[in-house]
Amino acid sequence: MKFIHTTLFQIAVLLTLGTLAAHFLSFEEFKLHWLWIASAVLLFIWFIERNRLSISTYFGGVAFLILFGIGAVNYQIRQPYSRAQHYLHRITSDDYQYARLKIQRELKPDRFNSKYIAEVSMLDGVSSVGRILVYLPSETNSYFQVDEELVIYAAITPLAPPKNPYQFDYSNYLNHLGVYAEVRMDSLSIHSRSMRTSTLRGSALRFRAHLIQQLSHSGIPLDERAILQALVLGQKKDISEELLENYADAGAIHILAVSGLHVGILFLLLNFLTQWLLRIRGGRYLQSILIVSLLWGYAYITGGSPSVTRAVTMFSFLTFAQRIGRQS
Repeated sequence: MKFIHTTLFQIAVLLTLGTLAAHFLSFEEFKLHWLWIASAVLLFIWFIERNRLSISTYFGGVAFLILFGIGAVNYQIRQPYSRAQHYLHRITSDDYQYARLKIQRELKPDRFNSKYIAEVSMLDGVSSVGRILVYLPSETNSYFQVDEELVIYAAITPLAPPKNPYQFDYSNYLNHLGVYAEVRMDSLSIHSRSMRTSTLRGSALRFRAHLIQQLSHSGIPLDERAILQALVLGQKKDISEELLENYADAGAIHILAVSGLHVGILFLLLNFLTQWLLRIRGGRYLQSILIVSLLWGYAYITGGSPSVTRAVTMFSFLTFAQRIGRQS
């Protein structure tokens, strides 16, 4: 338990406490101002009376207040009410508005809609910020790509709470992702579509789409191809409902999700295939860099799920630890 006494761990704990306090206690802005004033006063007193005060104890108390305050402020400034440019201040209930969006993430579709998270950059000609949930009906036979920019004319409405008691609060879940409103579109809502800039995530997902398209021409039967896409590329939307129910009934639905097991198998395979690099000068370090790069590339191609990201991070540390001779 020596890590408890490390400075980095203590800083992380104080920042986390400040964040949790701001979330659950709903600090008002003036309370945080008083926190900063108290910290400044304590620092001034320490500067004046530093010869008579215990430096470690007094400085520890001041550091606690400052780090706690930083955590609370960092949480507060990310909330919509603290950002004057947030689109929530400008949406009008049930009225159609012009908006410019950039697709950031594709969510799991339901029976009737494709779903996306998009970043709002402009609303009715005014520069805006904030994330929004986008619904696109399946009947349109269309889809959006990550990084695609849209100009739309549609009604933007706040997320509705659950309609039934004890139902999963999907709106609250989205709030934690920074999403506070939704827009339901059809083909007539979209005025223009473009791909002006590309992020690393968007490029990786387009490469995955290219691989899936190549698989569709391979002659592999549909169900087998859908399972292969899920196991290797993390794309599960082509698996039929019947097949999903069969896996669920067998208690094996979890194997369809790319996880640490898949990353571990890939790590062992890459480690085996790059053994020849050990024969050249500096090959040990070149092998480590190559393996870690390919692992992170795989994580991005499969969508960067939390389980895959954790596993890739762990194997990255493991790879470099082995190269520098660290056992822990």
